[in-house]
Amino acid sequence: MKNITILLDLDAVIADTPRGFIERWNEMFPEIPHVPYEKLFSLCLEEVYPPEHENKISQVWTSQGLFYGLKPLPGALEAIEE
Repeated sequence: MKNITILLDLDAVIADTPRGFIERWNEMFPEIPHVPYEKLFSLCLEEVYPPEHENKISQVWTSQGLFYGLKPLPGALEAIEE
């Protein structure tokens, strides 16, 4: 059998990226309330946070270890194995 490469989307498909963002936001900016998980309709968080937080959003996305520490969504690992 020929070797194949399978690409998997990580953000909000395999990993709970929104929850990871919120957790990191709370660590980095505890004085600024986060947008509730239920209201995150897009991973383009510039659309849901006030414009004055654009730089902070970027700081969270680029913070070391953010993606490494994301937890899988329910059923994601089982779906990959299947």
